[in-house]
Amino acid sequence: SPNYPEEYGNDEFCNMSFVTNETAVLQFQHFDTESDYDNLDFSGASASGSFQDLELQGHRLDSNVIWSSDSIGRATGWRVCARAPTNNAWSVWGTCLVAPDDSACIMSPNYPEEYGNDEFCNMSFVTNETAVLQFQHFDTESDYDNLDFSGASASGSFQDLELQGHRLDSNVIWSSDSIGRATGWRVCARAPTNNAWSVWGTCLVAPDDSACIMSPNYPEE
Repeated sequence: SPNYPEEYGNDEFCNMSFVTNETAVLQFQHFDTESDYDNLDFSGASASGSFQDLELQGHRLDSNVIWSSDSIGRATGWRVCARAPTNNAWSVWGTCLVAPDDSACIMSPNYPEEYGNDEFCNMSFVTNETAVLQFQHFDTESDYDNLDFSGASASGSFQDLELQGHRLDSNVIWSSDSIGRATGWRVCARAPTNNAWSVWGTCLVAPDDSACIMSPNYPEE
């Protein structure tokens, strides 16, 4: 921010473009602005206020970064870096894990043992490939320990197929509260099974038109 690490000024505006062709994720080294009024906008998010390093880490950079401050109030501002992803498929900020046997898979901290309390992870799938989510295991404290992705929020314990096949179009966010634990989760990003639909379960893609899906055993019962 202007004048960093001292306070920025009022009525400021900046438009910043990352101009290399490399895939990058954002690393926040410092962030302190007037909440709700002095904003840093990037990749569909808008940030203001003061928070710890991990809370906005790992966002994939896919737009310009816009800074604006209003006419009153100042703070010490921000320092943000564009970094290469930490592995070929996922960039992980926090204590969550990339699976050692498959870099397309992420896991809750300490998986397959119980995860801890008060955890936060922000995970970005950083390849340019279209991917859908394959849940290999999921067991969390219902309603309190959540995995958020692609507009959905998942918690509790359920069978593999119930969340399969969601198209991955956002970061994956893990958070646990201060009480209760479970064995956690293992989730993989996979290439779609055909050009139009990704199907998990016994439903069918029409053999004569890959843009069509059908109930199991169609046209029979």
